[in-house]
Amino acid sequence: MLKSDNRLYYAVGCATGLPFAAYNLYYFGSIMGGMEILFGGLNIYNICNALGLLVSPNRGILIYSPIVVLAVFGYFKSKRDPFYNLMVLSILAEIAIYGSFVMWSSGGSYGPRFMTGMFPYIAIFMGLYINTLSMEKNKLAILCMSILFAWSVFVQIIGVAYPYWLWAQAANIDTARAWDWHDMEIFTGFYAGPKEIHPIEGLKSFLAYCTHW
Repeated sequence: MLKSDNRLYYAVGCATGLPFAAYNLYYFGSIMGGMEILFGGLNIYNICNALGLLVSPNRGILIYSPIVVLAVFGYFKSKRDPFYNLMVLSILAEIAIYGSFVMWSSGGSYGPRFMTGMFPYIAIFMGLYINTLSMEKNKLAILCMSILFAWSVFVQIIGVAYPYWLWAQAANIDTARAWDWHDMEIFTGFYAGPKEIHPIEGLKSFLAYCTHW
């Protein structure tokens, strides 16, 4: 049985999700909404493509944010509470569904764009693990965690301050290219050098985009 607090979270999650599901069903005829056209069906072949969302060099979440691997350890520290089990099932479902998309590599985005929806749950599991660490007893684990954290921050800096889009402009984006270890989006942007940043112009573009929609 779910604890009372957990039942509340579960109920709130359903309550906030149902209006969006109803909207998609009404206007698109599918709970997936407009993304239905990209859905290739849940089968063994397509679900295997989900590996690309985890470990491919140009879209793998464990390549762009390897620090999230701590969430796995956090889950086992959670004593598999039913509510945490539901969180894991939602993460696995998201990976399976997006992995079954015809274009699971998400086009010209930077990194695993399709995986961003699971980060709140991942952050909770990471916190559960980090909370158990002792600076004195877990020096090796903390060293490894620091390295993963440093790499994850470096990769995000590339996405913000470097022209990562040059990778997408260089050739067609397909699922095979997402697996090319010799043609990595991260290093294409890094080797090109930092881009010139214009904060005011960026804000104007953002506001124009918002008002357009």
